Amino acid sequence: DGKMSADKADKIVQDWLRLTIYNYAYSIAKKPTKEERREALEYIKRTDPIFYDDVKAKAKEIYKNGK
Repeated sequence: DGKMSADKADKIVQDWLRLTIYNYAYSIAKKPTKEERREALEYIKRTDPIFYDDVKAKAKEIYKNGK
């Protein structure tokens, strides 16, 4: 939602954030059904809401490019 930014964080922190987002997104994008993908995104929204927007966007990108 734009309230938090890691732009000024150390590179290692930024890399960790990118890797975390990618791992979440990849696991969601590889779910076999749309319903499973939706449920997985909802889980992220509940458990790690600060990652939700980035994970959702990256999961869509992975899904579109991976099929």
